[in-house]
Amino acid sequence: MSSNTTGQVHIVARTQESTSSRKGNFYLVYLALANLFPSSPIQKPVTTPSFLIKVGLMKPKIYLDITPWQRGPTTGVGTAIHETLQALRHHRPTERPFELRLVSRDLPSPQALSLGATKQNRINQVIGERNSIFHGFELKLPPALFSKKVVTLFDVWSLEPNPYQDPKFQKVKSKALIRTIHRADAIVVTCEAVKEKLLKSIPRIRAPIFNIPLGPSFPAETAKPESPKVKPYLLGKRPFLLSVATFEKRKNQCLWLRALKNWPDCPFDLVTVGKKGFGGEEALSLLKELRSEGLGGIDLELASPSDLRSLYFHCSGVILTSFDEGFGFPALDALSFEKPLLISDIFPLREIAEEAAIYVSPLETDLNVVRSKLSQLIEKPNPSWVALAKSRAARFSWEGSANAHVRIYQSLLGES
Repeated sequence: MSSNTTGQVHIVARTQESTSSRKGNFYLVYLALANLFPSSPIQKPVTTPSFLIKVGLMKPKIYLDITPWQRGPTTGVGTAIHETLQALRHHRPTERPFELRLVSRDLPSPQALSLGATKQNRINQVIGERNSIFHGFELKLPPALFSKKVVTLFDVWSLEPNPYQDPKFQKVKSKALIRTIHRADAIVVTCEAVKEKLLKSIPRIRAPIFNIPLGPSFPAETAKPESPKVKPYLLGKRPFLLSVATFEKRKNQCLWLRALKNWPDCPFDLVTVGKKGFGGEEALSLLKELRSEGLGGIDLELASPSDLRSLYFHCSGVILTSFDEGFGFPALDALSFEKPLLISDIFPLREIAEEAAIYVSPLETDLNVVRSKLSQLIEKPNPSWVALAKSRAARFSWEGSANAHVRIYQSLLGES
């Protein structure tokens, strides 16, 4: 099923009408022609997609792999893919020199071409060997099939053993990542820290690497609380600090949860949004103890966009003390809402906030130091800091991200 050519995202569907790959290919060409010339009585396809592109009757196609978004729409990667897609979709649709299409790796759906369940030669013929780009958002790229291949890497810490992942999973992911890097014609990273780690781990990379920062999770706007669970804490009198992160070892929630324990007259409540991840048992156990001791607030595994906007809008400050990050949406979202933030003193987060944050070492052991920094979050920000936060947040936008992606696509298509 294809939409019209006025800038909407095109959706490619597997055809059930064909009994062979050749018939299926010609049927999709027929659909393309029928879409381009809806008033013409086309009886059958008369040429190939490559020829139509060459003579200007069809645009080159950018195939975006939405598999990670389908698997985890509420994760940071899922948010990044969704917002990137929306930004590209609305990027000068009438002037765009290519079509956007969605593909899915392993989820059967009438809304996407399933790469996992379709023979490679069939995909090759349907999509065309030339004038097509596959843009992957995880660690898999097709071995051939496409004229050019782009991959976005949100993190590369799996390239070497680390305490943040299961060792077996890390080994498998590392091999997949190296294979993907060598197959790519262009690599997109979300911060300079990821680029530096990539070049350090794999010195000889043939593909150019582009740093394209992401935008905020959502516009900073007033949102009325909707959820019955969230509403009481948004309308309460006590200030609360907000943590939006999966409970896993890499996110390092134990750093500040230990500081909250046995803190007499703690001046704020705590709201957490995040589900359990690898190595998150200790942090969740500490949180459970704190709740039993009377620490106010709520804990949500998931929050709707409306609830999350409300939490950011009403909170006094945001906490993100990870050992490592590929980007750090909560840090940028805090700046977008002009909220003080306590973050780890690590390169990826410094790229976002620079001087507009309170920093703590992720290895800090002095609980009084951590408590002092947490207390600063509930103080009213001064006007100079608010101006600084606005300035930092303004540097990150989905429009800028879309512009950078379009330049990469155009460069690669010019080489085809």
